[in-house]
Amino acid sequence: MNTWDGKEGFDFLGFHHRKFPKHVKDGKRVYIMTHVPSKKAMKNMQKKEEYIDYLQYTKS
Repeated sequence: MNTWDGKEGFDFLGFHHRKFPKHVKDGKRVYIMTHVPSKKAMKNMQKKEEYIDYLQYTKS
């Protein structure tokens, strides 16, 4: 039983997981799972980078 329609994904361990259709030979359709960093994780990474840049700027 598949209750996932593939139109939405879910966030887990800092990544957004989602299935996308991929067309292969003979007109068959298979779904592949993609994993991209979530928006929340990206914001945290940007904050860390800004902090590191700030530390390097204040040292000089």
